[in-house]
Amino acid sequence: IIKFAGCYHGHSDSLLIKAGSGALTHGHPDSAGVPAAFARETIVLPYNDTAALAAAFAANPGQIAGVILNPAVLIGPYDRDVWTHMLRLAHVRRLAGVPPGGAEFCHAGAGARAHIAAAEVGRAGQNYLLGGVSARFIDIVEVIGRLTGQPVPRRPMPGWWVRLSAHLEVLGATITRNEPETTPASARAVLQWPKIDTDLAERELGYARASLDEM
Repeated sequence: IIKFAGCYHGHSDSLLIKAGSGALTHGHPDSAGVPAAFARETIVLPYNDTAALAAAFAANPGQIAGVILNPAVLIGPYDRDVWTHMLRLAHVRRLAGVPPGGAEFCHAGAGARAHIAAAEVGRAGQNYLLGGVSARFIDIVEVIGRLTGQPVPRRPMPGWWVRLSAHLEVLGATITRNEPETTPASARAVLQWPKIDTDLAERELGYARASLDEM
């Protein structure tokens, strides 16, 4: 299985592998309780690196069972980690900065309904991409500030500072033995702004994007 560094795909042993972001590097069981045997079956690649993906397939002909990818950012009432964490920081005025990239933001409810529609009316073997509102991270933070009535950063941090902070966190983690909140791989991800074509899901599944305020 191929997954991407810095991405979370649920509590499955093969997907709780975080280290090893080289192009052909197999993961290491750095999440507690993940057997080494599962880690050996997982290849971790840099996010949005098509050359690394092609190299992994070339190096493992006929051996790749699947590529796990969450292209959009899900936001909804059951998000208790990344975006809810940002909401809490904004509410207590502790949101220090915002990365300069962007993403497509998908409402959790809309995503769930699309999954049900895919099971009921979707074509077997078809891939449906569920994108959403294409927005900068700073746009999300502005909505958070408006809805919570709290002051939030108005400008994104420079990219070089995001990259430097990630390297410093990793360096600090070697001393504290705590897992860094930001890594060079996750820093690269938040500096990008991928776009997702949801036309097929809209036509065949009735998928509808929700606004940022609804999320």
